[in-house]
This record gives sequence, C-alpha cells and structure tokens, in this order.
Amino acid sequence: MASNIERPTLAEIQRRVFADFRAELPGDEPAIPLSTEFAFCVAIAGASHLKNGRIDYAMRQQFADTADTEGLDHHASVWGITRLQPQKSQGSVQATGTIGTAIPISSGLTSPNDDLLFVTTAAAVIGAGGQVIVPVEAADTGSAGNKDIFTKLEFSTPIPNVDSEVTVQGVFDLITGVSSGLITGADLESDDLLLKRLLFRIQGGKLIGKPGDWEAWALEYPGVTRAWEVPNISGPGTVGVFFVTDGDPVSVIPGAPLVALVGVDIAAKAPTPVTTIALAPTEVQINPEIIISPDTPEVRTAVELELNDMLLREASAKGFTLSLSKITEAISRAPGEDSNVLILPTTDQVYALGELPTLGSITWS
Repeated sequence: MASNIERPTLAEIQRRVFADFRAELPGDEPAIPLSTEFAFCVAIAGASHLKNGRIDYAMRQQFADTADTEGLDHHASVWGITRLQPQKSQGSVQATGTIGTAIPISSGLTSPNDDLLFVTTAAAVIGAGGQVIVPVEAADTGSAGNKDIFTKLEFSTPIPNVDSEVTVQGVFDLITGVSSGLITGADLESDDLLLKRLLFRIQGGKLIGKPGDWEAWALEYPGVTRAWEVPNISGPGTVGVFFVTDGDPVSVIPGAPLVALVGVDIAAKAPTPVTTIALAPTEVQINPEIIISPDTPEVRTAVELELNDMLLREASAKGFTLSLSKITEAISRAPGEDSNVLILPTTDQVYALGELPTLGSITWS
C-alpha cells in the first residue's frame, strides 16, 4: 500500500477543530450551534478535509497498485506498456437464397438475443446450392460480439431473394468440444489485467525470451486473461503456452482459430530459434456438493462467486493439485455464510498438464 496513514473523517476533523478552538478561548462554555465560532470551525474542518483528500489521492497515485485508472496508465507508459484496446469480433456467416442474388458490402445483421449489430465486410453472390459464405465483423468493439458456431443472425434490412436468417460459421473440435464462430472480440483491458502485466514487466525485466516471457507475450493479445508457459513441451527449443479468455461469453477455452492467431503473435515476438506452440487447455469441471448455513439464495450466490474467484487465482494448466482446504476456505469467505460442510469432493483434486479446472454445477444438500 502507498501509506499506512489512516485518513480522518470529516466528523473527526470537526471535533478536533472544535476542541482546539475552545482550548484557546477563555471559559469552558460549549460552542453554540450557528454561532460565528461554530461557522469558523465548520469552514476550517471542511478545508482540512479537502486537503486530506488531495494528499490521500496524490499518495495513491505514486504506486501502480494503488493508482486509479489514469495513474495506472501513466505508470505503465513509463515501462513502454499501453492498455490493450477493445477489438471487434470477426468471422463469417452462411447466407442462403436465390442463386445469383447479390449481398452488398456493409449489409447489416442483428443478433436477436442481444440486438448487437454486425456488418458484412465484402460483397457476395449466392452461388451453387443457393448459399454463400460472407465475411462479417461486429459494428462495435467488445467480447459480447463473439458468437458461437451455428448462432443465428438476421439481416436488419431485408434483401430481396435472400433468406433473412444467416448462420455463423466456424470450427468445431470433436475431441475438445470447443467451437469457434465469430472471434477476436475483446473488451478494453481492465485495471487488474494491466496491473498484472505491468508488475510482470517490472519484476521480470525486459521481454527478450527468458523464462516467463512467453506468458507475458500471450497476455499482450487482446482478450487473453490468463496464460501458462511450459518450457520444452515438445523437446528442446520449444515452448508451450496455454491460455484462456475469461471474458469471452462463448467459452473461456479458446477455439482453434484463436489459438492459431495467438501462436502467430507470440512467435513474431519470441526469439527465432525457439518454436512457440500455443495451446488451449482442456476444461475439467469441478462439481462440489455443499451444505451451507444459512442456506439462502444470497449465500448460495456468494459461495459460487467465491469459488469462481478461487479458481481464477489458484488454477493452472501446468499441472497442479487443488487442495480441499482451498475449496472450503473459499466457501467460508462468502459473505453471510456461518458454517459449511463440503461433501464432495472428498480428496484433493489432481490435474495433469493441460487440464484446467472450472466451476461446474453445485449441488446444495
């Protein structure tokens, strides 16, 4: 923290000013409300409170981990780091209709579930079979524009002889069950993620290809929120980088197209002799059974949030053991919880290289 000094409240300052004021006057009568003495004390206390606020603010800006958004941006810029800007999602859709019908560039598409707008980025003509693949991108930036494969969109303005509904195209991995549709959408980098990258840079030095640098490079890609570096994953001269996109509404596990994009981006920054292998971890859900008291909807929600936060802090794709004590500790941290019993799991959970635990469904007993 920037300082251990506790800032006094306005009421505390007022009491101090009143006491000091009376100490310098003859007699020991109390200050009369709405008197000149009372007004002086209130005015002096208010000015002192504002000054204390400014001092407190200035002290917090001196350190990256206590600075506000603007101050954090300044600290990061000193180290040559800039906040990752929001990105638009991109991909393609399949349109159907009468053969030979043109679909103009910049045709609008809407998502019925959330009213997000997408536009075609190239003109297309309905071909053989009465269908055509059309490239599209979101009109606005943000991870909300990422859509799963087979998601339905609709033309915002009907095009004669073209069906109103289109289908998001992409890749579906039968082994992992992870699909990719409209991807690359990302939100503005949060203060927490920017601070994480900044501290990584300060503590680790310049990114030149030393241990830990591949993880840092992965986190420089918009939308990537956690990454784990594994040296020699396929033999000497190789580095594996597992990563996830926690803010993606489709899945935290990236699909093959995004894995390829991140891999190319990291490889361009890494030393040439090293082969970079970007990887998506395998999601392994943990489904706890819990008894809590009091058993209310509010406490249940709080427990779920604490378990998710714990997994964000503790989970790793490098192979690790999640102890039962970490799970019970997270449950106990939930606001409103008085007591709990963890029925399942009954043993520490062991995860192999490439496996990443996420919270599945909770059974409340």
